[in-house]
Amino acid sequence: MWAQVDLVRSSINGKNDAAAQTGVDNLFASFSNNEHLCDAIHSVAYCYRQSEKTAKADELDQYVLDHWPTTESAMWAQVDIVRSNIDGKDYTTAQTGIDNLLARFSSNENMANVLHGMAYKYRQSQETTKADELDQYVLSHWPSTEIALWAQVDLVKSSVDGKNYTAAQAGVDNLLADFANEEQLVYAVFQIADEYCELNQNEKAEQLYQYVIDNQSNTEHAIWAKASTAMLNILLGNEATVKAALDILVADFNDHPDLPQAVFTIGEEYYYQAFRYKNEGRDAEAKEYFRKAIEVWEKLITELPYSVKYTPQAYYYSALCYSQEFGEHDKAIEYYQKLLDNWPDFDYRRTSYAWLGIACCYEKLEKSGRIPTSVAAGQICRACNKLLTDYPDTNPSMIQTAQKLLKKYQVSEQ
Repeated sequence: MWAQVDLVRSSINGKNDAAAQTGVDNLFASFSNNEHLCDAIHSVAYCYRQSEKTAKADELDQYVLDHWPTTESAMWAQVDIVRSNIDGKDYTTAQTGIDNLLARFSSNENMANVLHGMAYKYRQSQETTKADELDQYVLSHWPSTEIALWAQVDLVKSSVDGKNYTAAQAGVDNLLADFANEEQLVYAVFQIADEYCELNQNEKAEQLYQYVIDNQSNTEHAIWAKASTAMLNILLGNEATVKAALDILVADFNDHPDLPQAVFTIGEEYYYQAFRYKNEGRDAEAKEYFRKAIEVWEKLITELPYSVKYTPQAYYYSALCYSQEFGEHDKAIEYYQKLLDNWPDFDYRRTSYAWLGIACCYEKLEKSGRIPTSVAAGQICRACNKLLTDYPDTNPSMIQTAQKLLKKYQVSEQ
């Protein structure tokens, strides 16, 4: 029987619908008395879902429900049909399916997880009220489980998103009181802090990040809570707090594998805030924050252990700032070249831009009279040829710019 199931799956995955249907018919004809046929049919239905053949999947799952209504496979068949209804925004049919689940399988050990998963489905469909209703049901009927913790988290996040901060605070209080001994509590609090941060509720976010720091000082969550606190204070303009948080982060987590990423992200927040200021016409503040971004990335480059992902990025973005924001083209060239010398295969897009960045920096140095045209031409042609030869699939506008520069400076080089 299972060999036949695998043949059907193969036909489905190969988009051979006729062969798949023949295989399903053979399953029914040859194994009608097999006690595991319901499992086999549900397995085929799942394969149809994976191939986005939803109607066929629903048809087979409904067959399982009709013919083996009390089996475990019937429960999961009903679950999949409800999920399909939610995706199709057929909420009336979905509710009927949920009612059937609760009537038939309320004692199943997986029911809390099933309902919380459906709540998540509703949230994806922006049906927040129904999602909250299901998560509240989980809390009420399985209050001491880990699933109940995550139901409570999602209810709090829903209140935050709806700007019902009184309900959100009550939910946080319940979370801390009811799940004090739950291993995942600190991570749950971290997620809620992130949600507050997304809504610019910075004071509350900072309080919850501090809870994470205080309660798990040496965990992955703690390092990101400290990094998030630093980034919040960048937004608030509390420079002394940012500097102190950064220093503590480096001191407390000097051997943590996530430290380079955390420090890079703090520099990135300065970088983004600089652009916000720039877009608002606050040029002086923008310059200040671009400089602070460079300072953070310099700390990553000079003080932290090498990171295969974030050390090269620190060089790249520092070079961008030196060139585009400060006109320090010599420094930009130095950083671009270090990136290319040490990590030539780091990232196709960024390394290709680094070669173009070098060419553009030499052009600006030549135009400003800081270097002779003959010197600039040689370096520009070298960089452009490298870009065109090694990165032919990069951004077309970059290719065009390189071709124009090459055409312009090849004469000068000669």
